[in-house]
Amino acid sequence: MRLAILIDFFGGGGKERRCLQLIKGLNCNNIKDIHVIMIDNIIDYPDLYKTTAKVHIIERHGKYDLGVIKRLYKTLKQINPDVIMTWTLIKMSFYLCIIKPFLKCKYISAIVTAAQPIKKYTIDDITRFIAFKQADVIVGNSYAGIKAYKAPIKKSLVIYNGFDMERLNKLKSIDQVKNDLSLKTPFMVSMAARINRHKDYQTYIDAAKKVIAQRKDVTFYCIGKGELIDYYKSQLNAEEQKYVMFLGFRKDVDSILNASTVSVLCTNNKLHKEGVSNTILESMAYGVPVVATTGGGTDEIILDGETGFIIPPFEPSVLASKINTLLDSESLRRQMSEKAKERIRNNFSLDLMVENYMSLFNRILC
Repeated sequence: MRLAILIDFFGGGGKERRCLQLIKGLNCNNIKDIHVIMIDNIIDYPDLYKTTAKVHIIERHGKYDLGVIKRLYKTLKQINPDVIMTWTLIKMSFYLCIIKPFLKCKYISAIVTAAQPIKKYTIDDITRFIAFKQADVIVGNSYAGIKAYKAPIKKSLVIYNGFDMERLNKLKSIDQVKNDLSLKTPFMVSMAARINRHKDYQTYIDAAKKVIAQRKDVTFYCIGKGELIDYYKSQLNAEEQKYVMFLGFRKDVDSILNASTVSVLCTNNKLHKEGVSNTILESMAYGVPVVATTGGGTDEIILDGETGFIIPPFEPSVLASKINTLLDSESLRRQMSEKAKERIRNNFSLDLMVENYMSLFNRILC
């Protein structure tokens, strides 16, 4: 089977991590002929080059460069894939909508990676509608996402993100991580997400300030890049800056999450609802209790009160309270840790994700 994956760029987000995990899993199942086609030459995960995937860049020269459509068509004709998968709505799905009638191959739309409804009568909405009409199968990583995107039920399939258990063997030691971070407190709380308007770092920062006002035994980490870093830094006084650290994009995010006492994911539900967050999956796989805002696919991963806590959005006092509860109870952390690891092994393993994709490929190519 020859597979073409269409994605705008390979940035440092969860969608790209999920795509990379799938490629690695397919390689392990002898699917080697994989082509990744991108518009922008941005690859934040160099492990992509360790797979068998061949990378094609069809750069767009300016906003109105329609030649990119021709270049995409030419590239796909040269590759001659059995299956095309699109991972982004705009721009790749938009371009493919125009040329798909001239291509004879199966088409999987894998654009349902979040659970935020698309605004009606926009370019996004029109592209979504056409893409779903053209697609043989629509894959989402959460039931909440399939519902939010109004995907036709008969064409739709949910395949949850999968965690590669082999990653557990590649982590830095917790002592090494703490040494690398110059950690001076016994506890560390981490939020790994892009620092933009879609993620609610405001609630995280406000909760951190509340906790720091009560105790000085915990350091809060913000892991990710984004345009709002300076804005959030400006809200911290000199004392608080000792306990709230901005790390930017990190290649060792797995090891940092593993070393964390608590993992947090706050989402701005007014602008964005999560599909299935890789940060949550990874934290749970490492046995780290997660506190996350309700909405989207998050409710499909975390069992509230058993594997972590689900809290209302925009409630820093509630978040601070849950963090303190976990920091104060080693037995609760241990209890949630074991249940979280078990849930990932049983429901969100990479083997299960790849198995579901392999079944899908076999079905549509029969």
